[in-house]
Amino acid sequence: MRRIKGVVCVAVVGKAEVLFGKNMGRGQGHYESFCTNNMTPFINASECQIAKAELQNRCDIDAVSLAKLQIGLAETMEEVYLLQKRKRLIVVRKTPEFNEMFLIGHSTEGSLSRYPLYGASLAENGMQPFTSFESAEYTGSEEHRQSGCPVFIATFKIKRL
Repeated sequence: MRRIKGVVCVAVVGKAEVLFGKNMGRGQGHYESFCTNNMTPFINASECQIAKAELQNRCDIDAVSLAKLQIGLAETMEEVYLLQKRKRLIVVRKTPEFNEMFLIGHSTEGSLSRYPLYGASLAENGMQPFTSFESAEYTGSEEHRQSGCPVFIATFKIKRL
């Protein structure tokens, strides 16, 4: 299981909350979208503060805060079955041609419709994960079936600082 642990910037863009992590060569400044940097957070809050200051200067961003993030990404079927009793789960769809990850959680009122797919982007649903393994598994199987992209199930915990 791939463990992802660190600090991220949470930028409010309109009604969405977009995660930013460490620049891995595709972003600008000290930060890059968490969905395009192979889900790489900052190691510590002081490193993240520099990115926060840069993000606050962007005209399309309304506010920026920091959050501690923990993700346990199941990369094999054996690891997926270890998550059956877990409650805070997300689906991660990887688009290989653009090397972009889509983080999907529980569908909430006000999040954009993904019909015919279930679930909502974490950026649009207030960072709400699925509360049952069955919901995450169903969404993951439909994401894979309809997109043909690799899909993973992961634990998800975020704590605002």
